Amino acid sequence: MIFIWMPESPYYYAMKGQDEKASGSLKWLLRKENVEPDFLQLKADVNRQISEKSTWSDLFTIKSNRRALAACIFLQVSQALAGISSFETYVQYIFEKSGSLTVSPQVSAMFFSGLLCIVMTGLVFTVDRTGRRKSMVISCLGSAILLLSEAIYFYLKDTVPDIDFSRLQWFPLAGLITYVFFYSVGLGLLPSLMAGELYSVSIKGKALSVTNVAMGFIVFVGTFTFKSLNSVTVLYAPFLVFACCTFCSFVLSFFIIPETKGKTLEEIQQMLKGNSIKM
Repeated sequence: MIFIWMPESPYYYAMKGQDEKASGSLKWLLRKENVEPDFLQLKADVNRQISEKSTWSDLFTIKSNRRALAACIFLQVSQALAGISSFETYVQYIFEKSGSLTVSPQVSAMFFSGLLCIVMTGLVFTVDRTGRRKSMVISCLGSAILLLSEAIYFYLKDTVPDIDFSRLQWFPLAGLITYVFFYSVGLGLLPSLMAGELYSVSIKGKALSVTNVAMGFIVFVGTFTFKSLNSVTVLYAPFLVFACCTFCSFVLSFFIIPETKGKTLEEIQQMLKGNSIKM
């Protein structure tokens, strides 16, 4: 309901030739009255970008579009294979298997989902301070370590009956709560944020369609993986797979994710057209 007061994108107004509305949108978004230099730059950038070809084949044959598509799909895949969709689906089952006696699985599940919403909202402001690539690296590394810790816990609990876990029943909940913080720093925010930053105005609609289809497919794969692994092994297996995938995302983030902090859409496009992605 509060999104009713959100103005339309100035890029959209500029594409439609509605300069006055574009200027008004910029004033609202930038929180300043004199937006003439910003508007003129935005107008020039939009005019150049909409003059580019925007066929489906251009999404894959033009270097900047291809790099942007690779980065956005990588972000979506990293997010899904970090296990969050599976945890949201099976969180109550996970806490039932942990054997907690102090907090019921139902309460733990509600706490996990509520915390995820609150933390992701609160950490939106950290991305501009930290930077996109650094946020992703921190998020992936922290999440991978916590997922591996959960895998070790459930492995020992299910395979080593001699160990008394009565004093460690708090660990699965505490581990997933900490995981939520690290996940929200980068994995939770960047796929949506950078999808709006990386694509040229001329190709954005087609590119987002491909990205969203890829996201839907990989979310299905991630959830199916959790269910399948848990049914043929024990609970540690999906946690271990997600930990390995997230660690791979940590390594690949250094090479695939461009740093877009403080850059305009046009600056990002020019960077993607270069021979290498700069820090």
